[in-house]
Amino acid sequence: MKKTSPEPREEDKIPPPVPAEPGYSSTDGEATDDPVASLQGDLDRFRDLALRTQADFENYKKRAARERDEGIKYANRSLLERLVPIVDNFELGLFAAREEGERSPIYSGMSM
Repeated sequence: MKKTSPEPREEDKIPPPVPAEPGYSSTDGEATDDPVASLQGDLDRFRDLALRTQADFENYKKRAARERDEGIKYANRSLLERLVPIVDNFELGLFAAREEGERSPIYSGMSM
């Protein structure tokens, strides 16, 4: 039987977060004595980041929908371009069979 050690492996250990230096605001890079102002600056920065991320996601959804619609449109276009010559050939064959008479086996087969 193999024993497993209760100690976490070296790569599983997560380093603790580094505390910010007191009196230092990370938003403007200047030393401040007011921790509330520092926290307010961080809050403003994170709100701005959240709004930008939300706007980026909305733009992504619109772009993905537009690309999906264009893909369907152009896929149908390709299909129709391949079908037009087939329909033309059937019409020509039906016209040629009609000239032989409507009782001809070619006409009855083409008109099905």
